[in-house]
Amino acid sequence: MLKGAYCHRGDNCGIHPPIYLPVVYIHQKDNTMKKVMYLLAAVTLIAFATESANAQCGDEAACADKTTKLYALTFHADYCGACKKLKPNVMELQTKTEGDAVEWVKFDFTSAESKAKSEKLASELGVADIYKNNQATGFVLLVDAETKEKVGKLTSRQSSDEMYQTLKNIL
Repeated sequence: MLKGAYCHRGDNCGIHPPIYLPVVYIHQKDNTMKKVMYLLAAVTLIAFATESANAQCGDEAACADKTTKLYALTFHADYCGACKKLKPNVMELQTKTEGDAVEWVKFDFTSAESKAKSEKLASELGVADIYKNNQATGFVLLVDAETKEKVGKLTSRQSSDEMYQTLKNIL
């Protein structure tokens, strides 16, 4: 027999070691492959989201322009008539100011629990004094994010256009 030739049994008769190719067996009950695929998809999405955020913001100088310049503090309660009237205008303003440096914050006075959460949020934002001095509902206070001083107020008596103009004048 020639060196390296295959014999009648289909192997190489011990002249060269056989070559084994890895074979992956996937059983229906084995979800390991599915889990690996989901994990890879999740990692890809996270990487894509991170890259997208970096691309949107660019460098630190560009990101600095996007920081919050104004807090729009909504003093709300579910039972408040003025709040119900104000809500559609506030939602419209949130949409109109989406690209601006306005952070919309809702202080909810509906229950003791929501009021406690709102008080904590006010402390975190550094506007606890404004929160304590304004315990009524049905309005939006505009507060400079840096100085924490009140710079304007929106009420349900104003039209959506008047509210938007007030915001634009402050920004």
